[in-house]
Amino acid sequence: MPAEIVQVRIEKDELEFADFLVKAGICKTRSEALRFLISRGIANSDSLRLIKDRAEDLKRTERRKGKIPIDLAGATKRLIEERDGS
Repeated sequence: MPAEIVQVRIEKDELEFADFLVKAGICKTRSEALRFLISRGIANSDSLRLIKDRAEDLKRTERRKGKIPIDLAGATKRLIEERDGS
């Protein structure tokens, strides 16, 4: 998969940590250090990945059935409605 270029604002201490990775020889460039940190963060976010996967499952079911697959109440239902612009 080709790399994408993105502009992002990060805190000074986060950038200093990326610079540390470069100075320590762990990464060759700031870009490589930031990619490394992002990939490690994603890899260590198993619970968030599970939530994302389940939300995608619900969206697929909703598209297939033409309605929200389960009766949701409260904030979750509002979030789904807002996502769809309802």
